[in-house]
Amino acid sequence: MGHAIGPGILHPMNLNPDLASRVEEMLERTTAARQDFSVRAADGIELRGWKVRAQSPNGDWIILFHDVSDNRAGVYS
Repeated sequence: MGHAIGPGILHPMNLNPDLASRVEEMLERTTAARQDFSVRAADGIELRGWKVRAQSPNGDWIILFHDVSDNRAGVYS
């Protein structure tokens, strides 16, 4: 049973529609630009995320990590 439901719990397929729209609103309000990116880890797993760049970046970075059963929009709330 774990094999059947594990991927859906560990890797949510869709962003929460409410959070996704709130992220879009935040990007519009702050005039920030979002860019999708992916990297391949040493073990071969593909990691995907967003780079969000302010209109006038200062060179600093903030890295946000979500929980196991969440996705990148979840760190917005």
